Amino acid sequence: MSALSVRSIVCVVALLCALASTTAVRADGDADEKRPKITYDDQIRPLLKRRCASCHSGDRTEADLDIANFVALMQGGGSGSVIDAGSADESYLFRLVNHDDSPEMPPNGQKIPSAEIKLLRDWIDQGALENTNSKAKKRKPKADLTKVSANPNARPDVLPALPKLPLEPQLWTQRKSPIRAIAVNPWSPIAAVSAPKQVVLFDTETLAIKGVISFPNGNPEVLRFSRNGSILLIGGGVAGDSGIVLMWDVAKGRVVQTIGDELDSVLACDISPDHSLVALGGPKKVVRVYSTEDGGLLYELSKHTEWITAIAFSPDGKNLASGDRNGGLIVSDAETGNENFDLAGHKAMVSSISWRIDGKILGSASEDKSVRIWEMKNGKQIKNWEADGKGLTEVCFLPGGNLLTTGRDTNVKLWQQDGKQLQTFNGLSDMGMGLAYCASTKRVIAGSFQGDVLVWDQQKPESSGQLNSNPPPISERIIDVQQQLSAARQRFNADQAKLQNHDVTIEQVATEVIAFENKFSDMQKKITDARAKIASARQDNQVAKAKLKELLSAEDANDSAGEQGEAKSNQQRKQLKAHRRLIKQLQQQLTVLNNQTVAWDGVATAAKSRIADLQHETGRLNDSRKPMADQLETSRAEVNRLNAVLQFWKSEADFAKGAKARR
Repeated sequence: MSALSVRSIVCVVALLCALASTTAVRADGDADEKRPKITYDDQIRPLLKRRCASCHSGDRTEADLDIANFVALMQGGGSGSVIDAGSADESYLFRLVNHDDSPEMPPNGQKIPSAEIKLLRDWIDQGALENTNSKAKKRKPKADLTKVSANPNARPDVLPALPKLPLEPQLWTQRKSPIRAIAVNPWSPIAAVSAPKQVVLFDTETLAIKGVISFPNGNPEVLRFSRNGSILLIGGGVAGDSGIVLMWDVAKGRVVQTIGDELDSVLACDISPDHSLVALGGPKKVVRVYSTEDGGLLYELSKHTEWITAIAFSPDGKNLASGDRNGGLIVSDAETGNENFDLAGHKAMVSSISWRIDGKILGSASEDKSVRIWEMKNGKQIKNWEADGKGLTEVCFLPGGNLLTTGRDTNVKLWQQDGKQLQTFNGLSDMGMGLAYCASTKRVIAGSFQGDVLVWDQQKPESSGQLNSNPPPISERIIDVQQQLSAARQRFNADQAKLQNHDVTIEQVATEVIAFENKFSDMQKKITDARAKIASARQDNQVAKAKLKELLSAEDANDSAGEQGEAKSNQQRKQLKAHRRLIKQLQQQLTVLNNQTVAWDGVATAAKSRIADLQHETGRLNDSRKPMADQLETSRAEVNRLNAVLQFWKSEADFAKGAKARR
């Protein structure tokens, strides 16, 4: 029997059982009777005429758009269709009026009143009816969501991968907001973190931002990846006003289906493993289950007595667990909505539920401080323990069967199923909010009430990084990088000047070394020449002294030789006098040469000592040059890095601008 036939039969059974106060109520997917029917003729035409007719009606149809006629409005204008019946968020006209796209309408920069925006949204979401006799056409999803492998929990043949996405945030605030939800793709290193008006995507390995998903419907309260990782479910809305669930295709990078039309924010939701069902709930105390085939409501679960705070399909898609703010925990048949188990035990809000990968065990966490483990054969509790002394907010089964929890005591803890604590991950600044495990990188990710999101390696208690849930606008990033780049260039210039001055000093020392080496060489030459002259002078002196001695002997002989000897003696006296004068000159010359040699030797010794000092200084300067050169290369690399970062963010700014224009 086909799933459609089963659902048709169940519809009849459910309608009959409603008289007996059954907890499962079927619906046929038509418009909710609780909501008034909004039509173009009655409400929308007057609104558009009042706000847009001056530019888009009659003779003035700027951009070829005429809002005064239903057929013309539905045909669109020069830019194509402007109304996507069934989805305001995908309707170009609504995005312009809601200032999600440009050019913003009206062109005066101010939105029309929020009540009118809501009226326009509700009209489009209800099917853009022309009049009270019109019927909304069933809106087909933009993708075949039912193409899931026979085993949705098995590793897919093609791993989910993100396309290039805009990194421009939809909203940036001075202070971070509480982290309402975190989800990690089961097969790829992709983390999704909630923030006001948006979901921020990160690479869990590099921790780099990978994209921003707009959620103009309010605040995302819950994020869930499908079992095969191809769909990210985003549920949320505006408290007391509206709630919706978006099905975002990971590979295509866009919303492919819009589910629900709540009168309050969606606080819990999940998608079945085969992508055929989406369950959601919130303050209205009712769990609604929709078909992804046409977005129609299939049935409601109305046994809960308080806000729906947790919803999860079992891994095999057969069971649907739901928890509420009063401690109620119910497991229903996912196909029919019939109750399987009423799991009584929690004394306060069931804040989170998680299925073990085999679907045989359900884990639940509560503000009553306890984790409870339930088996699904008989619906019995098999274990419970106090996991947080102040109250739990999250529980998460790991693929191997262990559990992660976080709560008001600011810690993230890893447990065995028997309640034995294995690890504590610390560092959160406030109550833990949002918890996920990345199987691809074996990392734990958790957020806090203060808005910080920390990442831990599974084996280490200290955080290894964090994710920025409140990324600044790209323009601010560019300014920041430009300032960093300016400072980096100044450091580079200073380091370059320092190295250049150092090299000048080295050259100066080298020049001085050469000068002193030349001086030493010159002194050595002079000393050598002087010593040669001293040797020659000494030899001459010896010769002169010998000659003098000879002359003295001859003079003595002549003194005894009479007149003839007297004459000869006079001649010899002249020679003696000349030799004595020569000897004196030679001795003076020797004294001068010796003094010069001593002086030159001192100069040479001083030059040699200075050369040694300068060589030592050269070695020291060369040794100190390397760290300066390394620092210069570091500064150069930082300038190059920041230049690349600047170009990256400039290109991202252009891409984001182009993406906005294409929407």
